[in-house]
Amino acid sequence: MLELPPEQRFEDGAKVLKEHFVDEFGSLDAFDVQFPVASAILFTFLEQLLNQWAAKIARKALEVDPRHRNALLLVLAVVDVLQDVMEVIQAGIQSDGATGEDSLPPLELNEQEKYQLGSVAIASYARLYREIKRDQNGKRLSRDALATDALYGERGLIEVLHPNVEYPAIEERSSEERARLAIRRGALRVYQEADISVGRGAELARMTQEQFVNLLEQNDVRPNYGPDTVEELHSGPDLMNE
Repeated sequence: MLELPPEQRFEDGAKVLKEHFVDEFGSLDAFDVQFPVASAILFTFLEQLLNQWAAKIARKALEVDPRHRNALLLVLAVVDVLQDVMEVIQAGIQSDGATGEDSLPPLELNEQEKYQLGSVAIASYARLYREIKRDQNGKRLSRDALATDALYGERGLIEVLHPNVEYPAIEERSSEERARLAIRRGALRVYQEADISVGRGAELARMTQEQFVNLLEQNDVRPNYGPDTVEELHSGPDLMNE
């Protein structure tokens, strides 16, 4: 999967996986026979796994040195894209109209849109799996590949949800610009996962506080103003004695 160019992976990932299943099991029907509950538990399992990854990576990103932090933010950006895609897929397959409290309302998705979202989800998960394994084995993460895949995944999602919005060409962006955009998404996710201030979030995103607040507002996230640490809280002015 990851040997393919990113555009092909994110457009035809579902086809590549289907071909793998056919090679492995002889047919998709044979796969269903051997694993009859696979499709039923897939979303629940992935949702739990991704939530665990996101929480762990967000905590770790606040503890490590800046260079390693940026790599973790790139991983987190791909996690965030994948979870958004899965949420849209779930909304598209709702049959009874029942959704969770934080779920999207049911969406009408045609077969091509489902195929495209499935390809994005498969390509994103393949990247995450490889990079997390690399991190566990003490190897350097593929930063440019992570940033590129985060943007391709984001583009695939926007093309389905907002087909009239033209996503800027990823291939024309420099590796530094791709990383900067993906890091912002990762920093936004850290902000949502951890109890940090706007100032700390802006630092992670490499933005000014005003820029970061705008980013929060664009994503319907409430700004959290305040000290970043307990030490900062107690080092502030003593209002009781003023």
